[in-house]
Amino acid sequence: MMGGLLHPLSDRLARVSARWVPDSFSIACLLTLFTLALGITLGGASLRQCVEAWGRSFWELLAFAMQIVVVIFAGYVVAVSPAMTRLLDALAALPRSPRQAVAWTALLSMALCWLNWGMGLIAAAILVRIMARRHPDADYRLLVAVAYLGLGTTWHAGPSGSVPLLLATPDNFMVKGGMLAGPVPLAETIFTARNLVLMAGVVIGFTLFVVLLHPPAERTVGASAASVDALTTFAPPPRPETPTPADRVVHGPWLNRAIGASWSAEASASPSTP
Repeated sequence: MMGGLLHPLSDRLARVSARWVPDSFSIACLLTLFTLALGITLGGASLRQCVEAWGRSFWELLAFAMQIVVVIFAGYVVAVSPAMTRLLDALAALPRSPRQAVAWTALLSMALCWLNWGMGLIAAAILVRIMARRHPDADYRLLVAVAYLGLGTTWHAGPSGSVPLLLATPDNFMVKGGMLAGPVPLAETIFTARNLVLMAGVVIGFTLFVVLLHPPAERTVGASAASVDALTTFAPPPRPETPTPADRVVHGPWLNRAIGASWSAEASASPSTP
């Protein structure tokens, strides 16, 4: 009964979204113009004051923006690594039906983003392509939608959540401003029994819910093999058969290992590490 009601509703919402909702960059621009209009009308500011305030505030976010860039870049490197690709391919082989494929994609998306949202963001997108290739009878629209569940449900309650990590950082701006007596460790936020139970309920609930959203076979929109193959992914350049000294530096593992080891040593020694 519930599935019979949800199928036409989800189809209608998908058509409305495809027709009326632009991409994220366009939405950001529209919100910027809307805020500008509010500043001039309700705020009583001039156009020049609004533009100058926007410019100053934009660069105040530079440090935070660079942190997010590093998270996404590091997550991308992990997500496209051969080991992760093989793991995702093996996991995508487990479902035995279109509904199971959708539920499994949702579950993995939420689990990956709980661990690290930067890695989960990219890995979930890669998983969709692998899942669509292995399960062409699954609704591709729904696969793409549930792959974003991790960013909408679990990431901020996991080890990469911005606010919990900020609260756990000594001398954060809330401690300096007197709003907190001291840093709040992750054991009192992310790893409390209440949060873990809540996350388990969210993951189980949404995994079961998305199964009801899968349309019947006659209304399923699958992805053709040509469309899936057209989604190119990163492929590392082949190593030269007769490497030069420069090639040995570029393709050798020592630089990556040295950088990783230095980061690990700094992270374990730094008192500001949550």
